[in-house]
Amino acid sequence: MKIIAAMLLASLSAGAALADSYNVGVGGGSGAGKVSPISFDGFNASLGTLNSVTFDLSATTSYDVTVDTPFGEVPPSGTASYTFKNGLFLYIDGLPVQPYVQESGSGTAPLFFGVFSAATSGVHGITVITDTSQLATFLTASLSGQASVDDPFMRSISANGAATGATMFDVTAKSIDATVTYDYTPYRSAVPEPASWALMLAGFGAVGATLRRRRLSAAIG
Repeated sequence: MKIIAAMLLASLSAGAALADSYNVGVGGGSGAGKVSPISFDGFNASLGTLNSVTFDLSATTSYDVTVDTPFGEVPPSGTASYTFKNGLFLYIDGLPVQPYVQESGSGTAPLFFGVFSAATSGVHGITVITDTSQLATFLTASLSGQASVDDPFMRSISANGAATGATMFDVTAKSIDATVTYDYTPYRSAVPEPASWALMLAGFGAVGATLRRRRLSAAIG
């Protein structure tokens, strides 16, 4: 009977899974200029208790670069070579999602009157937010923020084989791709799951079989 009681207790205490997750996408993070708006859905609090928010980020940036030209000289044309590193920052309702995406790029490009086009890209990987005060930011129905990119903080530029600097970085295109994952603990359901029903039925069947054997033994005795 102790085994049967344990089976019944296990079946009655069984409930929903202890953890679950779902993904939403960050949209709107593209366009020209150094700052782009982004928006996505917040966590659906009716599902359960939010435990963490995970960001998986990647980004690309395109520049028109104007090289230094000595005063009075004609801006050069020909071929430019470059190696850049820069960073793209993501803010959600004022909350910085750190660390930022570090982008890099290198190559050669046509140089026309001192201007050439360059591109950088990068994958940050994963940022996990678990702080309770920060998680509260994601409990609203709709979230908004911005993606902002800086000028390359590490750069090497040459024009027609001669090293030079840059007077301006004009962002012609920028995009950010992100998968946002909400990890949460579902609210325990009051209705038993199919596995719970199976355990309960097995327990009741075992109890019934035991009672029948006892009645049969009593009748024979």
